[in-house]
Amino acid sequence: MNYEQLISDPEATLTSICNFIGLPYNQAMLNYPETTTLVSLSRSHLVSP
Repeated sequence: MNYEQLISDPEATLTSICNFIGLPYNQAMLNYPETTTLVSLSRSHLVSP
């Protein structure tokens, strides 16, 4: 897999990735930006190395 494949044929690429990792492909994967919720964490939740 490479970025160019994902951009040029996202459905086929995601289907292939899902098959490889043993997860079912879902059409919603192509709408990721529309179906996500942004979460902000406060500094108190961050861990320093």
